[in-house]
Amino acid sequence: ARRKRGWGHLGSPVCISEILFRGAHVSVLALYTREDGFAAWAYTMGGYDTATFLEHIEVLIKAVMQPYPGPNSVLCLDNCQIHHVEELKLRRMCAAEGAHLIFLAPYCPID
Repeated sequence: ARRKRGWGHLGSPVCISEILFRGAHVSVLALYTREDGFAAWAYTMGGYDTATFLEHIEVLIKAVMQPYPGPNSVLCLDNCQIHHVEELKLRRMCAAEGAHLIFLAPYCPID
């Protein structure tokens, strides 16, 4: 927690200086299954762009997804914008494995 108050001279504001190092930004793409929990993951330094997201999700779909109605046969994504940019490609990737792609409702109060 950051300090909001400190000791200083009467009538003058307290000046607190901190060295802030947050480190590298890493974005993680993970697949979880109902049966096994954590199934597979991919990561990239910085944030995902559409091309990197599609490249990584394709590898994960091929590694984990199975034909419907078997286990690991439905890919459920939230409504993050990057998931919808190339929705047709995502649907084709899932269909190639025999799996289904669904999106959560726009408002989903499940935590």
